[in-house]
Amino acid sequence: MRGLLLILMLALLACSWPASAATIAAASGEVSDVQKAVDVACDGDVVAIPAGKYVWSQALKIGTSKQVAGRWTVVGQKHLTLQGAGIDRTIIVHEAPPHPNGIDDSLMVIHTLEGKPLRITGMTISGGSVKVGELAAVRLLGTSKQVRVDHIKFDCLPTRALYINGDIYGVVDHCQFLIKGWKQAIWVGHESWGGHRYGDGSWASPLALGTEKAIYIEDNLFRSEEGPASASATVDSWMGGRFVFRYNRVENMTIGNHGTESSGRWRGCFSMEIYGNTFRRTDPLPWANLGGSRSGTCVLFDNVATGSYNSFFVVDNYREFHHFEPWGACDGTGPYDDNDGVVYETGAHSGPDGASVLKASGKQWKPGQWVGYSIHNLRRGDSCRIAANTEDTISVFPDSYTRKAGPFVWNTGEQFKIMKAKVCLDSIGRSSGLLLSGDIPLPRKWPEQKLEPLYCWNNTLNGKKAGITSRSILVQHGREYYNETPRPGYKPYAYPHPLIELFEKAAPAR
Repeated sequence: MRGLLLILMLALLACSWPASAATIAAASGEVSDVQKAVDVACDGDVVAIPAGKYVWSQALKIGTSKQVAGRWTVVGQKHLTLQGAGIDRTIIVHEAPPHPNGIDDSLMVIHTLEGKPLRITGMTISGGSVKVGELAAVRLLGTSKQVRVDHIKFDCLPTRALYINGDIYGVVDHCQFLIKGWKQAIWVGHESWGGHRYGDGSWASPLALGTEKAIYIEDNLFRSEEGPASASATVDSWMGGRFVFRYNRVENMTIGNHGTESSGRWRGCFSMEIYGNTFRRTDPLPWANLGGSRSGTCVLFDNVATGSYNSFFVVDNYREFHHFEPWGACDGTGPYDDNDGVVYETGAHSGPDGASVLKASGKQWKPGQWVGYSIHNLRRGDSCRIAANTEDTISVFPDSYTRKAGPFVWNTGEQFKIMKAKVCLDSIGRSSGLLLSGDIPLPRKWPEQKLEPLYCWNNTLNGKKAGITSRSILVQHGREYYNETPRPGYKPYAYPHPLIELFEKAAPAR
């Protein structure tokens, strides 16, 4: 049955390939010559970049943004293969200068369109002397469902290697990501899924684990070249991102995502599938986790980790300890959260001014009874997650983000109340819900998101079983996540990814 399904998938994908294709040889590997070859190429053609070392000081572009009738649109997308002579044979050096707005610091800006496959393969892209912005060396945007990036060495770039965003599917395979400093290798977002913005469409669409509807990252090497303490990320994701990370080798790097919080209006990562990878780390620092999640759901299985990890996979809701616009804090009062409406305790601070620890004389609390709840300072109009309490004191969770009202401290006589949410928007273990839309997200209410727990099984850390740990009382084992439990009904997508075979027929990898 699985063989039949693979044949059907290949047949469907093959419909996008023209009957014949030409190879357009760029006159040289200089960006101007490669751009000329791209511009004259037709759908299905291979643009060949010759061997040699070439310094690029401006971006290669496939597709351009233009303003038509007062609206921005993209034109000129093509079905192309951009192919070098092989890793370390075609070498492109990143010398594109910084852009004032910080978003155009790329060597390749590629707009794609559904029905037009796109491939980049067979080269080394290395860092030069310039310091550039944080977006990426290669940007893949748009709506193609047949994108492949393969057999490329991303060598110590001054920015991310890959930025993939839009309503886009595909595969990144057999690449080397050699990372310098606190840089991410790959960033994945699905900001315009279903034609909506901010990742709203992804969060309103069905969960699609084990299908082609994701960015697949498989059979790659990820390695920090500046030692383990850099804590570089193999993959980061928000804007409704959906990605699969499988059969990769990782050395001194992490994996994770962002939630609906520090990125502002953009939504958090929607789903992750992480399996069959090997992780190795020699970092002695106490925060050296293999990875974690701040939103959405995940399957995590058959991963082998060795080395000095402090823990395996940590999950948390950042809005429990900080107010992020436009969502607010997840503290029992957030308009987009599912709240129980209960005020569990009230009182006043009886300690000195400027105290980081609340003192409530006369209370007789049980030690630890308020851990994970939210305490509100009514004068400040601010809240924070409770980290610990004694019979009459409360300490809050450390918050490295800047607060509008300044550090979360107490002055004598300030009133407090204790509340908590039931479920945070886009929380760990939550999935599809009602569509939110607009720069100010509407409707301003809990979007009835489905419970889709994380499942974790058959992972090891230094030979011992390893699983998920939660820092939030709202994210509970047996409800939002399960350890040593396969996800019911889950089957991984075909491996290798079917796109690989189709692209290989058109232009074998070098």
